[in-house]
Amino acid sequence: MKIKFSYKTKDEIPEAFRELFEEKEVTVAGGAKEKHWILQCDGAVDRERFKEFRDSATRLQSENTALKEKYEGIEDPDRARELLSMLKDVKDTSEAAKILKAGGIDPIIETRTRAMKEAHQKALDKLTGERDSYLQRLNDLEISQAAIAEATKLGLKPGAVLDLTMRAKTVFKLHEGKVVAFKPDGKTIEYGEDGVTSMSIPEWVKGLSATAPHLFEANSGGGASGGGAGGNTSNTPNPFLTENVTEQMKLYKTDPAKYKRLEEQARAERQKEKAK
Repeated sequence: MKIKFSYKTKDEIPEAFRELFEEKEVTVAGGAKEKHWILQCDGAVDRERFKEFRDSATRLQSENTALKEKYEGIEDPDRARELLSMLKDVKDTSEAAKILKAGGIDPIIETRTRAMKEAHQKALDKLTGERDSYLQRLNDLEISQAAIAEATKLGLKPGAVLDLTMRAKTVFKLHEGKVVAFKPDGKTIEYGEDGVTSMSIPEWVKGLSATAPHLFEANSGGGASGGGAGGNTSNTPNPFLTENVTEQMKLYKTDPAKYKRLEEQARAERQKEKAK
């Protein structure tokens, strides 16, 4: 099961993960402001924001390339007209005259173009750095979602989601365009069961269920099965009473009506226990 980065309403969020979301005001298409429920995950970033920075960096790179081509190796009248136009912007005309007398107009164009190139390169480097940062955050989010999906299959406790994602980000990193598992030294690749390829997220989660069992639900648990009209009439314990997230997710996908019914039943039984 995958969770989205944001939802318009709280009801759209799977109940097991609602505590990870916070309502915030965001800018949508057309510049309008709306309140959405945003995933509170360290390093998470909206895909649209990342795309905006990536497109800006690409556009600036194209402008920089065009500028280099425009001012390199010009040997025609157009070049002279451009140089004369630049001379009009020179504040110290006496200095310009000295330059012209000493070596012609080439040093002037070289100085001006160098300054323009440096300004463009500085802006490009800044956008490239921001793009790389957002790319890393986006990959961290995808790693977290994949880990949550695999761990949920094994009965991940709702309160252990943040612990799981923090562990995943210390193991998996983007390396040469691929998600790779590393050993604690951060330099040596951790290989999977085949001994050839990097350990996969499912393999890692499987191992984690053995080394950190406190993050997962027990295979079975106590709790009333819930008989009576509208209750859970099978011999299977109510997953909301046993806090079996795996069974909850199965019901959410296969039988939404039963999911809601058992959830309400468990809530009612807990209230009865508190009232005693």
